[in-house]
Amino acid sequence: MILSAYIPYVTTLRGVARTCGTDHHRVRRVLEQNGIAVVRGKIGPFSDDRRAKIGEASKGRTSWAKGKKMPKISLYKNMAAHLRFDVSVEWLLLFEDIEKLKFLNRCVRRGDRFVLTSEEYKAYIVRFYHDDQFNSAYGGVAKIRKRQMEKTYDRSH
Repeated sequence: MILSAYIPYVTTLRGVARTCGTDHHRVRRVLEQNGIAVVRGKIGPFSDDRRAKIGEASKGRTSWAKGKKMPKISLYKNMAAHLRFDVSVEWLLLFEDIEKLKFLNRCVRRGDRFVLTSEEYKAYIVRFYHDDQFNSAYGGVAKIRKRQMEKTYDRSH
């Protein structure tokens, strides 16, 4: 009965054991004695109760990434990979303030208002990254954001 119930890559040892009324260790032994390779089968979907229990057990757990910082080079690589413009990581590394670079990118990508080529994008970044008026306005925005972040941090702790 075990040999007929086992379908490689489809059934699991525990599933066969359940249908045959035995344990999964015996199922494995019988299959190996008959020269049948034991491979991993498909696992069925979780029931709603099981999902609820998993969710309940995970509540309150802090994320593994909490408090960890990505290396600066990874931030630039990620930005280069997700930009719609053809720019290299080396070109992005010319700009030391990544937050200001992110801010400038958000201004361009909003709603696809601007249809720019890669060369126009580069000229835009170079122009506004070093622009005195933009830097004074960005400095004010950065201070406000920092205060808001401190307030939300104080509330959560």
